[in-house]
Amino acid sequence: MKTIKLVMLVCIVGLMYTSCSTDDGNDSGDTAAEGRMVAKIDGANFESMEIATSATEISTAGVTAMIIRGGDTTGKTIVMNINAFDGVGDYNIDSELTILNTAQYIIPNVNNPANTTFYGAPYEDSGMVGNIDVTVFTDTKIEGTFSITVREPDGGVDTISITEGAFNINL
Repeated sequence: MKTIKLVMLVCIVGLMYTSCSTDDGNDSGDTAAEGRMVAKIDGANFESMEIATSATEISTAGVTAMIIRGGDTTGKTIVMNINAFDGVGDYNIDSELTILNTAQYIIPNVNNPANTTFYGAPYEDSGMVGNIDVTVFTDTKIEGTFSITVREPDGGVDTISITEGAFNINL
Protein backbone atom coordinates (compact mmCIF):
# COMPACT_ATOMS: atom_id res chain seq x y z
CA MET A 1 0.00 0.00 0.00
CA LYS A 2 2.86 2.38 0.80
CA THR A 3 4.34 1.65 -2.63
CA ILE A 4 1.07 2.58 -4.37
CA LYS A 5 0.80 5.82 -2.40
CA LEU A 6 4.42 6.67 -3.19
CA VAL A 7 3.91 6.01 -6.92
CA MET A 8 0.75 8.19 -6.92
CA LEU A 9 2.60 10.95 -5.07
CA VAL A 10 5.52 10.86 -7.52
CA CYS A 11 3.10 11.02 -10.50
CA ILE A 12 1.18 13.96 -9.06
CA VAL A 13 4.34 15.85 -8.09
CA GLY A 14 5.80 15.14 -11.54
CA LEU A 15 2.71 16.60 -13.21
CA MET A 16 2.90 19.64 -10.96
CA TYR A 17 6.44 20.42 -12.07
CA THR A 18 5.86 19.91 -15.78
CA SER A 19 6.32 23.27 -17.41
CA CYS A 20 3.69 24.38 -19.91
CA SER A 21 2.68 27.85 -21.01
CA THR A 22 -0.79 28.78 -19.82
CA ASP A 23 -1.14 31.89 -21.96
CA ASP A 24 -3.17 30.85 -24.96
CA GLY A 25 -4.88 34.21 -25.27
CA ASN A 26 -8.17 32.68 -24.13
CA ASP A 27 -10.00 34.19 -21.20
CA SER A 28 -13.55 33.52 -22.35
CA GLY A 29 -13.97 29.84 -21.52
CA ASP A 30 -15.77 29.39 -24.87
CA THR A 31 -12.83 27.72 -26.63
CA ALA A 32 -9.75 25.83 -25.60
CA ALA A 33 -6.30 25.87 -27.14
CA GLU A 34 -5.32 22.70 -28.96
CA GLY A 35 -4.64 19.87 -26.54
CA ARG A 36 -6.33 21.63 -23.62
CA MET A 37 -9.47 21.75 -21.51
CA VAL A 38 -10.60 25.01 -19.86
CA ALA A 39 -13.44 25.82 -17.46
CA LYS A 40 -14.48 27.91 -14.50
CA ILE A 41 -14.75 25.90 -11.29
CA ASP A 42 -16.94 27.79 -8.84
CA GLY A 43 -15.82 30.90 -10.74
CA ALA A 44 -12.06 30.17 -10.68
CA ASN A 45 -10.15 29.53 -13.91
CA PHE A 46 -9.12 25.96 -14.70
CA GLU A 47 -6.79 25.04 -17.57
CA SER A 48 -5.47 21.57 -18.16
CA MET A 49 -1.92 20.77 -19.17
CA GLU A 50 -1.56 19.28 -22.63
CA ILE A 51 0.31 16.28 -21.22
CA ALA A 52 -2.60 15.57 -18.82
CA THR A 53 -5.41 16.03 -21.37
CA SER A 54 -6.80 13.20 -23.47
CA ALA A 55 -9.84 11.66 -25.10
CA THR A 56 -10.26 7.92 -25.48
CA GLU A 57 -12.87 6.22 -27.65
CA ILE A 58 -13.79 2.69 -26.57
CA SER A 59 -16.07 0.36 -28.53
CA THR A 60 -17.42 -2.88 -27.11
CA ALA A 61 -20.24 -5.05 -28.43
CA GLY A 62 -21.36 -2.35 -30.87
CA VAL A 63 -21.54 0.40 -28.23
CA THR A 64 -19.04 3.28 -28.23
CA ALA A 65 -18.03 5.33 -25.21
CA MET A 66 -15.89 8.47 -25.12
CA ILE A 67 -13.81 9.42 -22.07
CA ILE A 68 -12.60 13.02 -22.02
CA ARG A 69 -10.22 14.18 -19.28
CA GLY A 70 -8.00 17.09 -18.38
CA GLY A 71 -5.76 17.72 -15.38
CA ASP A 72 -4.12 20.94 -14.25
CA THR A 73 -0.73 21.61 -12.65
CA THR A 74 -2.09 20.85 -9.16
CA GLY A 75 -3.49 17.48 -10.23
CA LYS A 76 -7.13 18.62 -10.16
CA THR A 77 -8.88 16.72 -12.93
CA ILE A 78 -12.17 16.82 -14.82
CA VAL A 79 -13.32 13.50 -16.33
CA MET A 80 -16.41 13.15 -18.53
CA ASN A 81 -17.75 9.79 -19.72
CA ILE A 82 -20.16 9.75 -22.66
CA ASN A 83 -21.83 6.36 -23.04
CA ALA A 84 -23.46 5.45 -26.37
CA PHE A 85 -21.26 8.10 -28.02
CA ASP A 86 -22.37 8.91 -31.56
CA GLY A 87 -20.17 11.81 -32.66
CA VAL A 88 -21.26 15.45 -32.85
CA GLY A 89 -24.22 16.24 -30.59
CA ASP A 90 -25.50 17.09 -27.12
CA TYR A 91 -25.06 14.61 -24.29
CA ASN A 92 -26.90 15.29 -21.03
CA ILE A 93 -25.74 14.27 -17.58
CA ASP A 94 -29.04 13.32 -16.00
CA SER A 95 -29.99 10.81 -13.30
CA GLU A 96 -33.22 10.05 -15.21
CA LEU A 97 -31.52 8.72 -18.36
CA THR A 98 -31.42 4.99 -19.05
CA ILE A 99 -27.84 5.25 -20.32
CA LEU A 100 -25.93 7.41 -17.87
CA ASN A 101 -23.29 9.88 -18.95
CA THR A 102 -21.13 10.81 -16.00
CA ALA A 103 -18.64 13.42 -14.85
CA GLN A 104 -16.12 13.57 -12.03
CA TYR A 105 -14.06 16.37 -10.55
CA ILE A 106 -11.06 15.01 -8.68
CA ILE A 107 -9.17 17.01 -6.06
CA PRO A 108 -6.00 15.11 -5.13
CA ASN A 109 -4.49 15.10 -1.67
CA VAL A 110 -0.76 15.01 -2.43
CA ASN A 111 0.17 14.39 1.21
CA ASN A 112 -2.30 11.53 1.60
CA PRO A 113 -3.57 10.15 -1.75
CA ALA A 114 -6.07 7.95 0.11
CA ASN A 115 -7.89 11.19 1.04
CA THR A 116 -8.32 12.35 -2.56
CA THR A 117 -11.84 13.77 -3.05
CA PHE A 118 -14.03 12.68 -5.95
CA TYR A 119 -17.06 14.86 -6.76
CA GLY A 120 -19.49 13.29 -9.21
CA ALA A 121 -22.55 13.68 -11.41
CA PRO A 122 -25.22 12.62 -11.78
CA TYR A 123 -26.15 11.86 -8.21
CA GLU A 124 -29.26 10.37 -6.64
CA ASP A 125 -32.40 12.16 -7.86
CA SER A 126 -30.30 14.97 -9.36
CA GLY A 127 -32.17 15.23 -12.63
CA MET A 128 -30.22 17.02 -15.34
CA VAL A 129 -27.03 18.50 -13.85
CA GLY A 130 -24.87 18.91 -16.92
CA ASN A 131 -24.40 18.92 -20.64
CA ILE A 132 -21.54 18.04 -22.96
CA ASP A 133 -21.87 19.49 -26.47
CA VAL A 134 -19.50 17.82 -28.93
CA THR A 135 -19.15 20.30 -31.82
CA VAL A 136 -16.31 18.67 -33.80
CA PHE A 137 -15.51 14.97 -34.07
CA THR A 138 -13.14 13.55 -36.68
CA ASP A 139 -10.66 10.69 -36.83
CA THR A 140 -8.07 13.02 -35.34
CA LYS A 141 -9.90 15.56 -33.12
CA ILE A 142 -12.74 16.14 -30.67
CA GLU A 143 -13.90 19.62 -29.60
CA GLY A 144 -16.81 20.90 -27.61
CA THR A 145 -18.20 22.70 -24.60
CA PHE A 146 -19.63 21.61 -21.27
CA SER A 147 -21.16 22.68 -17.98
CA ILE A 148 -21.73 20.41 -15.00
CA THR A 149 -22.68 20.56 -11.34
CA VAL A 150 -20.95 17.83 -9.34
CA ARG A 151 -21.64 16.81 -5.75
CA GLU A 152 -19.42 15.55 -2.97
CA PRO A 153 -19.46 11.80 -2.37
CA ASP A 154 -21.35 9.73 0.18
CA GLY A 155 -24.58 11.71 0.03
CA GLY A 156 -22.95 15.03 0.86
CA VAL A 157 -24.73 18.24 -0.04
CA ASP A 158 -21.82 20.44 -1.17
CA THR A 159 -21.73 21.00 -4.92
CA ILE A 160 -19.18 22.47 -7.31
CA SER A 161 -20.25 24.30 -10.47
CA ILE A 162 -18.11 23.71 -13.54
CA THR A 163 -19.11 26.30 -16.15
CA GLU A 164 -17.81 27.80 -19.40
CA GLY A 165 -16.04 24.51 -20.11
CA ALA A 166 -14.41 23.75 -23.43
CA PHE A 167 -12.08 21.07 -24.81
CA ASN A 168 -9.97 20.77 -27.98
CA ILE A 169 -8.22 17.42 -28.01
CA ASN A 170 -6.30 15.54 -30.69
CA LEU A 171 -7.14 11.84 -30.76
